[in-house]
Amino acid sequence: MKKIFILLFQRMIPGLCLFILCLGLVTAEHQSTAGSTKYQVIEVLEGGEIVGQVKWVGAILEVKQLQVRKNVEICCPSDQTSKPSPRLMVSSKTRGVKNTVVYLANISQGKKLEMPKENPRLDQIQCVYNPHVLIVPARGSIDLVSRDEILHNIHMFGAASYNLAFPLANKVITKRLRKPGVVKVVCDAGHSWMSAHIHVVSHPYYSNTDENGNFKLTSVPPGTYELHAWHEGWNIVKTEEKDGVVSSYNFSEPIILKKEVTVPKSGKVNAVFELSSSSK
Repeated sequence: MKKIFILLFQRMIPGLCLFILCLGLVTAEHQSTAGSTKYQVIEVLEGGEIVGQVKWVGAILEVKQLQVRKNVEICCPSDQTSKPSPRLMVSSKTRGVKNTVVYLANISQGKKLEMPKENPRLDQIQCVYNPHVLIVPARGSIDLVSRDEILHNIHMFGAASYNLAFPLANKVITKRLRKPGVVKVVCDAGHSWMSAHIHVVSHPYYSNTDENGNFKLTSVPPGTYELHAWHEGWNIVKTEEKDGVVSSYNFSEPIILKKEVTVPKSGKVNAVFELSSSSK
């Protein structure tokens, strides 16, 4: 039996070596391809601007109310038992949609991604994350703090994974975000209505829309690009309950709208994205 095993192993060695060699070549090719598409910093000459708005079309939806049953005295000091969902914020005056992240999806070179002088901050105030959506440079840091005199527990997953307890108010925890992508944030301390998103970015051509749905990208190298508008989604597709209390909300998938834009030399291009109740 031992001789048969040795013989079989000897026959397998050439094929095994070939497999390892091919695997190494594929890996090297993948790394080479990834390296070729890496963002490069250049001096932007005659750069242009992309400005525009993300706007709501059709009847403005009623803001959903999320149940609050824990730490009500801190989370809802006005004696309410629910919080308005922060996931869809539409201006009644301009119909602009706040907290939509607009970015260039296929840009390979341009201005430098600057690190902010102060770390972006995510606050927990009366059991709500503020801001609800924020942008952080890759390999940059974020400060996390709670203003509430109760236990919060930040659970981050996606492009970053952290599980952070905040038993005391005003304690700041700083964490590095290394990998580009979207980070979802929830509270695991029984505050099922709390949620936020962090976009960790590898280039500077990102903008989060303001309360009027406006955005601006500056110093864009002249050329044609694919412009994306990311919105987290707002529909509640499922709730889970424990002892008659909502323990978690499952929301619809993020919506990504796409548009081709051509940026002229030293010029400006306008882009308008439309969201509606039927957007998917």
